[in-house]
Amino acid sequence: MPNPNAFLKALLEPDPKDKRIRDLLAQCQNHPGPGGVVILCPVAESLAGWDRESGLEWAALMTEEFLASHVLRASALPQGSTRHRPRQYTTLNGRTVIIKEDHVYGHKGFQTLHRAKLLSDDLIPSSPHGQSASLRSTPPVLVYYLDRPLIGSPSDWSARPWRPRKLRTFTTFGELLDAYPAISRQLEPGLVTLFKHFNDFQLEKHLDHPPSEGDNEDEEDALVRKVEDVTNAAVELFKGVDDGAVSQLVHTSSVTGEGIERLIEKFVSERAHDYLFLRLAHLHRHQDQALREAIEAARGVDVGQVGVPVVDGEVRARLGRAVGRFDGIRAARTAVEKLEILVDVLVILTHAQQRDPHTEAEVSEKPRLGALVSADYLIPLMLLVVLRCNVDHLDTTLAYMRKFSLGDTGHGEWAYALSTLEAVFFYILENKDKLAGVGRVNEEYWTAVREGRVGRWRESWNDGEISLESVARSQNGRGESAVMQAVKAGSEESLSSLAGWGELATGFWVTDVDERGMTPLAEAVQREEPGLVRLILSRILPRATKSELRRYLAYADFTKRTVAHCIVNMPWLIDEVGELLPWGARDQNGQTPLYTLCTMYDHTEYRTMVLSAIRALRASKGGREVRLVDHRDGVKGNTLLHIIRDVDCLRELLKAEGEVNAPNAKSLPALLNFAKNGRVDLLRVFFESERVDRWVRDRKGMTVVHMCGSMEVLEFLCARGEMGMSVDVRDWRGVRPVEVCKDDGMRERFDELSLWARPVIQERCTAILRVTVLEDASVRFLIKSGIPNDSASTTAVWRSYGDFQFLLDRLRQENPDSWFPALPRNIPNPCLLPSKPSRSLLNMLSLHLTAFLHALLRHSTLCSHELLWEFILIPELQYGLILERTKENTAVSKEEIWANWTPAEGEAELGVIETWYEHSRGQMEELEEGWERVDGGLRRVWEVRKRISTATRIGAKTLGGLSELGFLGKDGHIAALQHMATELSNDDSTPYDDLLALLSSITSTNTGLLSALTHRPRQLLDTIRTASSLASRTEATIRRTPRLPLSLFGTIQDETRHRLEIKVREARREAGRAGSELGFAHARVAGEMSCVWKERGGEGVEGLKAFVRGVVRGERARLRGMKKALEMIGGRTVMMKARDSNPTIEFEREEGGELLIDLDKVVDGDGEASPGDVELETARGFAEEAPHVADSFPVMIPNGHNHDPGMATWAPWKRLE
Repeated sequence: MPNPNAFLKALLEPDPKDKRIRDLLAQCQNHPGPGGVVILCPVAESLAGWDRESGLEWAALMTEEFLASHVLRASALPQGSTRHRPRQYTTLNGRTVIIKEDHVYGHKGFQTLHRAKLLSDDLIPSSPHGQSASLRSTPPVLVYYLDRPLIGSPSDWSARPWRPRKLRTFTTFGELLDAYPAISRQLEPGLVTLFKHFNDFQLEKHLDHPPSEGDNEDEEDALVRKVEDVTNAAVELFKGVDDGAVSQLVHTSSVTGEGIERLIEKFVSERAHDYLFLRLAHLHRHQDQALREAIEAARGVDVGQVGVPVVDGEVRARLGRAVGRFDGIRAARTAVEKLEILVDVLVILTHAQQRDPHTEAEVSEKPRLGALVSADYLIPLMLLVVLRCNVDHLDTTLAYMRKFSLGDTGHGEWAYALSTLEAVFFYILENKDKLAGVGRVNEEYWTAVREGRVGRWRESWNDGEISLESVARSQNGRGESAVMQAVKAGSEESLSSLAGWGELATGFWVTDVDERGMTPLAEAVQREEPGLVRLILSRILPRATKSELRRYLAYADFTKRTVAHCIVNMPWLIDEVGELLPWGARDQNGQTPLYTLCTMYDHTEYRTMVLSAIRALRASKGGREVRLVDHRDGVKGNTLLHIIRDVDCLRELLKAEGEVNAPNAKSLPALLNFAKNGRVDLLRVFFESERVDRWVRDRKGMTVVHMCGSMEVLEFLCARGEMGMSVDVRDWRGVRPVEVCKDDGMRERFDELSLWARPVIQERCTAILRVTVLEDASVRFLIKSGIPNDSASTTAVWRSYGDFQFLLDRLRQENPDSWFPALPRNIPNPCLLPSKPSRSLLNMLSLHLTAFLHALLRHSTLCSHELLWEFILIPELQYGLILERTKENTAVSKEEIWANWTPAEGEAELGVIETWYEHSRGQMEELEEGWERVDGGLRRVWEVRKRISTATRIGAKTLGGLSELGFLGKDGHIAALQHMATELSNDDSTPYDDLLALLSSITSTNTGLLSALTHRPRQLLDTIRTASSLASRTEATIRRTPRLPLSLFGTIQDETRHRLEIKVREARREAGRAGSELGFAHARVAGEMSCVWKERGGEGVEGLKAFVRGVVRGERARLRGMKKALEMIGGRTVMMKARDSNPTIEFEREEGGELLIDLDKVVDGDGEASPGDVELETARGFAEEAPHVADSFPVMIPNGHNHDPGMATWAPWKRLE
């Protein structure tokens, strides 16, 4: 599979003809010096589109210059420096970057100084085809992933529609002046002068000469003319602004010439408002006083008493919104704003709805007054608005809107609105006595209701002009009926009396709602008045139908809360009306009544209340189970399982329909949420359910072990045996649970659990549990060792990589004939970027060094060596004493070998030993080659999986862009595909890391054995043969030399012979010692090899089992994610089960709509049963293949598909090719 990352594909898989990139790759592989190279690779998602600067695709920009600009020359941290300080690095093409913490800044040589973030790191084989980097001469390359490239500008490559440039808009002239200082500087002097003259006009013409009673009209006209003059003068000032400033305004904003004039008119009106309105109020003071007195006397009039043909809850709601809007007329500072408010009030009164009742969406187009109802309907409603508003100086306001709007108020909507308001004022003044009488009666009635004497008030009723029914059904200014007022007053006497009135029929009781949407029952429940609640229920339950009751209980207030949302105040109501409550209704936070009940943790009847609600909900659904998706929080995304706090309630909810592992908005499934909050009792129930995935992860890949929020949770997981090696499981970033834990006690406990999960060697568990990087960028490894399940025996020491090398050298010096595991080699320094050490390298070193220690502890010769146990158990090593002791032990060991082992002599004996070594080397070389192929194959598989994950992430981002096209995302298919792509892109590396570490350990053992079979034997054989040949030649020389008579020459000859004999004895002694050492080495290596393979067999099998378990666990998680994606598009599962009892195909429909197809026995063309490789064809085409039917597999059928068995035509079964 080609690499989906364009950068890595161009660098690591270059075109054979491109010599420059191949040379660049060679520099990455063979960088000279003690440091190394670091590749800064942009993530594949940032390179999936095109470069905005050049307009080319990123694949076409992967030149040698681009690649070299992302490859750094790195070196070790200088002495005395700290790793958190910013550092400068040079790229292979001479540019420089600065790295500070986890950000990379382009510096010298970069045309655009981009900033990119370091996301993660990885080791990528630089050898072709993903071969095992640990076994090749070419080291792996260290890659840090960036969120964006350092060159170019990534485009938003998602499929997005073109959008025009957004222009600036202004609501006031002051905002325009603030946004364009050049215009402001030119206008400021003229505007200051203009308003100074206006102030002088006020002082000279009006304050010193107050108007008389007869010249109101003339003064109003004079004020209008003055305002018009100021406005025109301001417009002329703006016309004098230079063309450059105006041109900038035109090109960067949406204002036009007419719009600027409107802004100036508004600006002038706001500045003159206080003075103008004050003068008009003085001129219209008598009319305002008369109107205010008439309104105060008639405030108690209800909408049903002013001639409105039909009065229902919707009309009252419109009236309440209109009153609220009309009250805003006091704050408006211009006549135009006041007129717009008046028009809005008329629109509210004449249009039934402002929102779609099903979608709660705003109406896209503002209603117009062109389709108004008749004045006989509008004027009564507007009358009620005026009577209930809190606006003073109404006649002044009318005159102000008519005179100072500076527009055409004689025609159109403005004229209609002004005439309507004027007609209302006229009606109030002409009928003030009649309105006052109705208002007085209503007020007396409401007062009697609140004081609990409504019965006596009815007995004294004798007003024949006003209908008793209209009074009984009347509502005050807040839309509260007499029943609601009785509830708010807490008067059971009044409510009991009203319950017996014939004027208040059942239809009135079940539609009684105030302006807030509250019913008297909901108000009584909120006020915790059980007597009032029982009175209301006794009135409506026997007389109302079930549909009326459901509709009444479903009324929601302005926060969309129904009576069911506040039923926590009276849980006994669940048994009374639980089946009729709207359990699926959501408030403004997206919470259902059942969800609200589950959050009332301090309630004394929490368990009983929640269980009763669950039973009532089941009963309301005809016995069907609760659906978790119907009660998901609309803000935080929590399900009922996330918020429940009682064990028995949780057991009931785990029976509900839906995905119990569903995450919330923070991607935390309920299991992880409770682990994080330390709820052991609830975790115990979760682990008892087979529906709960114990290995579920959040979006970062964290498991329940990562989320342990307390020691109690950790001990619970440990006691249940759910941990195993899971304490070392890694999230998607490669982080283990102990690394995210903040509590020191829990960190120690994590270490213990991780330690005791390791294999027991020499009656102890030993492993590297943590790695830390110090300020000087040196790496330390924490080695812990202890007897299983005995905390008191646990020891901890910190060691560096140099300490491991020291241990290996001293052991090899003392035991040159044994085999030794190899330390990791050909790997970069993990602190090449000190501010962000390579996590992947540190994890790899930890695994390899642990395997190194385990190999030494299993070593038949070295397992009891004192230096090894000092290295594991003693915190501080005495290096000088160790060197002296090693030298002494080496000398003593050699003396013992020379004294106790019979030398291997003669070519026959040496030939036998040499043949054994050659045979063993051949066998080991074959094994090593085989293990290398397995290691390389596994690494290639993991590399392909990573590439698939990267490709699916790119696909998910592409689908995110397509989701903006409404017709594609309408049915949720885009979201489902995105969800599935996300699930496929998350891959757990823990099984692969563990198996690769095991393979590396086996390979290290093979390398050590092969070295022991090669270098030392050859050296000893060469020494024996050389010494024996020397002795033989010297003896031949002695024999060939004749003895001379005693003389001067004879004395010289004797001395020469003596020296030759000494040389022969030394050569024989050397050959004998080498022969003894060869025999000892032969015996030791043979014994050690037999012990190695006894240990390795079982270890390899267990490692493969753990790998399979981890992979299967991950694939199950992927399968659940795919099923979830199918559920998102409304699919249903068809289970096909193969059995051997009946050779027919049967259809069975289970409760809930699931269709079961039993494939009891499948017979192909040759008459042989083949429940396996089969192919299924249907007329509808909803199931095209049934490959490898072993037990069962799912096939999705969309909702609405015809599942009638008679409609399906089944083709014959046939074997798949």
